[in-house]
Amino acid sequence: MSKKWGLTFFAALLLFFVFFQIFLQSRFVSKKIELYVELSLEKALGQDVTIGHATARLFSASVILKDLSIGARSANQAAAFLAKEIRISFSPGSFFTEAFLIRDIRIDSPVVSLPNNIFRKAASMKQGLGNKRPVSPPIVVRSLHISHGKIAFKGKVPAQTLSLSSIDGQIRPNLQMNRFELEMAGKEGAFSNGKISGKIDAFDGNMIVQDGKINLKRGSITSGQASLLTEGIIDLGKEKSFDLLVNLHLPLEALTSFGLTSSSREILGGKAVSGGVEFSGNLTGDVQNPQLNGKLSMTEVKIDEEEIGSLETRLSYQSKRISLSDLSGALFSGGFSGNLEADLPLSRQDSKDSIGISPLTMSLHYEKLPLDRITKILTKADSGIDNRVKGLFLSGRLSWSGKGKSVDQLEANSDWVLER
Repeated sequence: MSKKWGLTFFAALLLFFVFFQIFLQSRFVSKKIELYVELSLEKALGQDVTIGHATARLFSASVILKDLSIGARSANQAAAFLAKEIRISFSPGSFFTEAFLIRDIRIDSPVVSLPNNIFRKAASMKQGLGNKRPVSPPIVVRSLHISHGKIAFKGKVPAQTLSLSSIDGQIRPNLQMNRFELEMAGKEGAFSNGKISGKIDAFDGNMIVQDGKINLKRGSITSGQASLLTEGIIDLGKEKSFDLLVNLHLPLEALTSFGLTSSSREILGGKAVSGGVEFSGNLTGDVQNPQLNGKLSMTEVKIDEEEIGSLETRLSYQSKRISLSDLSGALFSGGFSGNLEADLPLSRQDSKDSIGISPLTMSLHYEKLPLDRITKILTKADSGIDNRVKGLFLSGRLSWSGKGKSVDQLEANSDWVLER
């Protein structure tokens, strides 16, 4: 009798759980979950929140939210956050504890649209956090996984854009929910600032976020032959937000597209420039006024496929002014050394037919430069070089400082000698 009673009780209990699971997946419960989550997130974020569908599962102790949207007030406005599906797995026993324990959150295909004032917002949030005393969090999340994510940014100018796609990542918070270890990697992206644009082939990051400060353990980006590797501190609540070590490698063609202006290309007669650029140093300052200090080198520099030499210098950049000190290098069979300071860009369009030069100061010493090969570089046509310059080598000193002169009106002081 007792055995039969036990089987009946077990069957009834199983039937109860089955019906309760069916009840949890009903539209009635789904609407209740959707309303509760929407109101809770709207109160916490101050943004409009919509959920396409919500489901609770008893046996896996989880809630599934589909088509979550945050921040879209109209059909014409892009949402700040979209997610195809969010699966939240929790501990049932935490219903009876002070803090609700979420074991894992998995977000599928999230899309994050960053506002153009993201840095100002982050700085104000950092300052707000600094005024609050730490308290025990009502919700503790142990792990968060992201798959197939996307981040999009548009600056104040429509041409300034950045997009990162195919992002997979993991966030591991501590029990106090004030320290977050983050790892992420992506396989594609694109950027543009109106003057240059390009694609991003791969990127990854490993960082710790605590009290509004980012400790970047490693960050890397590759785009074609260009690569950037960095580490350091980002603290948007400070006057100098960045304190980063930077290692940059890129082809000289990319640098000339950005830094060489129409006047520089005019001097070179439209000739193609190629080579490798390496920079290793520090990035400090803030978003509005970044500062660079480090070592810059150019190797295997070629003009129209003819190798001309190399260059090494100490570089500093601040407030759109660049300084090259301890400049030295090889030019064909000769060499050079000196210093240079200039405002960027190097030239500007004063009028339709006039190109002006930005403030620039230069001091250059050179020796044994082959005159025929230099003439060939600065001459638009390869023919017509006087045979009498062949075998002549140029040595001397060149200094120049000025502002607002056109390319064909540059003024310079020089002492030079020709020798065979």
